[in-house]
Amino acid sequence: MNGGLKLMLYGAFLSLALVSGYNLKRVLSDPFPLPAPATGTNQLHLNASTNATTNIVKLVSTGVRTNLPSATNRLTTNAVGSANVETSADSSNLEVDLRSPGAMHRSSGFGQRKNLGFWIGCLLGGIIGLAALIAYDFSSFTGNRALRLMYNDDKKAIKDSDYEKIEEQWAAGSYIDAIDLLRAYLKKHPREIHAAIRIAEIYEKDLNNLLAAALEYEDILTHKFNPDRWAWSAIHLCNLYFHLDQEAKAVDLLRRIILEHGKMPAASKARKRLTEMSLEFDDPLAGTEPTEMAVPESTPIASNLPPGFRPRK
Repeated sequence: MNGGLKLMLYGAFLSLALVSGYNLKRVLSDPFPLPAPATGTNQLHLNASTNATTNIVKLVSTGVRTNLPSATNRLTTNAVGSANVETSADSSNLEVDLRSPGAMHRSSGFGQRKNLGFWIGCLLGGIIGLAALIAYDFSSFTGNRALRLMYNDDKKAIKDSDYEKIEEQWAAGSYIDAIDLLRAYLKKHPREIHAAIRIAEIYEKDLNNLLAAALEYEDILTHKFNPDRWAWSAIHLCNLYFHLDQEAKAVDLLRRIILEHGKMPAASKARKRLTEMSLEFDDPLAGTEPTEMAVPESTPIASNLPPGFRPRK
């Protein structure tokens, strides 16, 4: 995946998760809308007003019957005033109840609750996207690291600062110091087969210690690395065995090369060497090599030309 595209995806998923998380928190922080309060207060005012009006009517009727105009007028006036007060109070109470903030809050809270599922889905999408990108990067990193460690024996040694110091010691003629540094390097990088082979080469070519070089190659062959490189290292060890008059070890190793790595080019050299020594060996690929077909000789065409001349084709 392209690096720029990966950064854009990281930013998009992270922004989606943050925005949706913020909005989800805001929606959940609002109190759940409660039902409208009971209208018992309004009903109480209405009942009180009705009772007052009824009493007024009764008093007026009584005043008319007893022929008390002044009392009746005063009572009627007061009653009507009280009725007006009760009616206006009841109307104002009813108006306040209908326009209370609770009613407005219930309408807005219901609209926000409708978006709850949307923000939850956006948050989950952002989290899943980030998790997928992180998993992809982790798998790519571990896979590349495994391949580098597995196949680094076929490549040149990594020219880091430690290895450069080793080469400087070798170039200065300090072979023992170079070997010690190489061993320390191998402890730090145990998969660097090239460093182990370098130790064996210094013992063989610079210090002329064939036995130590053979021991180093024996240790190298205990590791698993590229089959072709392993087979050629084994061939080199066989040559050291022959120089050390350890022919039995050399023959056994040559036969092992043929059995375990018969398809490698080094196995052909092992077969040739054992054949020259007139030694038998088991070859799993015996009889599988293609044989050259004999080309039949063409019979000369009879002609009347003098000797030395050929007919035109």
